[in-house]
Amino acid sequence: MPRHEPLGRALPGDILDGMKVKMRRDADGKLVPVTPPKRTIATTEAKPDPRDQPDPRPVGMQNVPPYGAGL
Repeated sequence: MPRHEPLGRALPGDILDGMKVKMRRDADGKLVPVTPPKRTIATTEAKPDPRDQPDPRPVGMQNVPPYGAGL
């Protein structure tokens, strides 16, 4: 029995979602759909902590623990 697996994209009929389509005429007189403005979401970015600074050691030594750590 085949299973229903939804598509990863919107179907052509789902884009309008039952809304009315507003049309206007462009400079050539052709009808052009007027799309509603997209909602913007305010985002905040965190500053990096001082402990997140890049490792000042050479690249070959960055994965090596400091000497005398196990004493």
